[in-house]
Amino acid sequence: SQNPAVRELIQHEINEVNRTLSSPEQVKKFAILPKRLYQEDGEVTPTLKVKRKAIMEKFADIVAQLYDERPPQPGGAAGAQAGAAETAGEAETAAGRSSSG
Repeated sequence: SQNPAVRELIQHEINEVNRTLSSPEQVKKFAILPKRLYQEDGEVTPTLKVKRKAIMEKFADIVAQLYDERPPQPGGAAGAQAGAAETAGEAETAAGRSSSG
């Protein structure tokens, strides 16, 4: 979602979870993917487990932004991270916090 309130809500939830985790376990950055993930697109399995390899290939620019130390540029590849994902689970997936698949 491009709505800043959605990003703030997800950040708040991540902050709450991070309080219970040691520093290496904490989510430091996250991105909201520009679309829902679909089995038909090869992004999830029939049981809705994320196919990490496919996601890493399709959203390489967004993932690269998570590891880039420079602040994101408005309207650039980082602008895609404010896309239309509707669940915090998708955001966590982009941050690499979901189960492997």
